[in-house]
Amino acid sequence: MSTILKQQKKHQVETKSQKIYSYEQVLKSSISYFKGDELAATTWMNKYAVKNNTGEFVELSPDDMHKRMAKEFGRIEADYKLKYNLKWQRKISFTIWTRKRRLNRRKSL
Repeated sequence: MSTILKQQKKHQVETKSQKIYSYEQVLKSSISYFKGDELAATTWMNKYAVKNNTGEFVELSPDDMHKRMAKEFGRIEADYKLKYNLKWQRKISFTIWTRKRRLNRRKSL
């Protein structure tokens, strides 16, 4: 089975186990999050809240969105660390930066 099909199948399984929220529940929670600002709450609901294939809300508030984004950023960073060995690159970048800094100090004297 190809990687793309595995990812799609995994995504389908995840969406089945997700909790569904009604429009009223999401609106109430979002208004509370935005401290009474209904325009901000409805804007978040229409633009950024995740919905399933049938249009039902999967996220209750922007807090859920932030958790989802943090989880995804962590997954991507872990993937890059495995592919590119970022610790090694940081050491080289820091060494180059300190050498340039020393040269600039000597030039200014």
